[in-house]
Amino acid sequence: MKILVKLLVISYCLLISVVTSADQKALENALAKAQYMMRQVSAEKAELQKEKDALSKEISQLKKGSERQARKSEKNNQAIASKFSKLSVMYEELYEKHIALAKLGRQQEMQSNQLMERMESLADKHDLCIANNKQLYSMNEGLASKFKKKGFIDIIKRNEPFTGIAKVEMENLLQGYAYDREGLLLTDFDYLEALASQ
Repeated sequence: MKILVKLLVISYCLLISVVTSADQKALENALAKAQYMMRQVSAEKAELQKEKDALSKEISQLKKGSERQARKSEKNNQAIASKFSKLSVMYEELYEKHIALAKLGRQQEMQSNQLMERMESLADKHDLCIANNKQLYSMNEGLASKFKKKGFIDIIKRNEPFTGIAKVEMENLLQGYAYDREGLLLTDFDYLEALASQ
């Protein structure tokens, strides 16, 4: 644009220096044409200046908008990063709790299995105790029935001082009863300890 104006001014100066009186008319025409071109260039310059100002304003607005968007994006990124870090911490805590609960669940399942085995063992021992008690009860009834049938003569025979055969028979009977009773007793006292701990 400035170059065009300079060219016009130079061409105008050259025209003035070369001009002679005969060419006055041609010079006036050339000057009129140059003035017309100058007005046209000025109008174009003004129009281009308006476009330049509008574009500058638009660029300025776009810059401001992009800066706002950049700040907004930065804030969003910071919020997302903060939320992500909180969620990561929560995930870690929940994962650790899950691991602890899974371990506790396995331990409780093992304890439950051990208790079930123990309960089965105790139930078996309890059933054995019931069977042994029934046998002891029948043995006691047998002994009691034998002594009920004894009369005065049997008592004298038992206390017989000469041979002592009846006394030996009685001792053998009592010893057999003691052996049978010992065979029916449980030697494992875990059942009693389990009942006492409850």
